[in-house]
Amino acid sequence: MTNARLSNHDVAIAVGTNLREIRHALGWRQGQLAAKIDCVQGHVSAIERGKRSPSLECLFELARAFSVAPARLLRMPLTAAEAG
Repeated sequence: MTNARLSNHDVAIAVGTNLREIRHALGWRQGQLAAKIDCVQGHVSAIERGKRSPSLECLFELARAFSVAPARLLRMPLTAAEAG
């Protein structure tokens, strides 16, 4: 079994994907989420696209807004080997 290191980009993409999935499930627009965590819509957009990583403070604010554990935002997608 190989222990491949995750890049910062991989983590940013996973966090952004999780963020978008939860936001969509709640039926919220990016601007609505931004208002709930006191930031601008562009910041939410950049996180969702994996262009920015949220600070720990922001990660906890996002989790609180969604009423989920912060770990939910950090879930990594399964690899083909893990899924199959």
